[in-house]
Amino acid sequence: MPCLVAEPAPGALHFNGTMSVDSDHLGQSGRTLADAGNLLERAAHAVGPASSALGRVAAAVSAVRIGARLLPVAARLVRRYPVGSLLAVAAAAGVLYLMRAAPMPPRPRLGPRLG
Repeated sequence: MPCLVAEPAPGALHFNGTMSVDSDHLGQSGRTLADAGNLLERAAHAVGPASSALGRVAAAVSAVRIGARLLPVAARLVRRYPVGSLLAVAAAAGVLYLMRAAPMPPRPRLGPRLG
């Protein structure tokens, strides 16, 4: 009777062990995603026109601290997926470009014109 299990091709990678999920890595990934969400929230608060000046400064400081914590993760992502990272940065730059405030025309003066 012929064997139904195919042999791996020469030079192909083959994993003999069992695959398992490490809960520590899931927790670390969850923290990284939460930090990324906090970074976006703090950055939006820092540039929001409805925020007070002190609130903007505090949000900017918070965003810088979170960004510094996420920098090693971002560097690892760029090394592993250079093209995908470039596309993600281009998409983020495009979103920031589209979110910028449109220039406001000057307001008309109220009252009589002298001149």
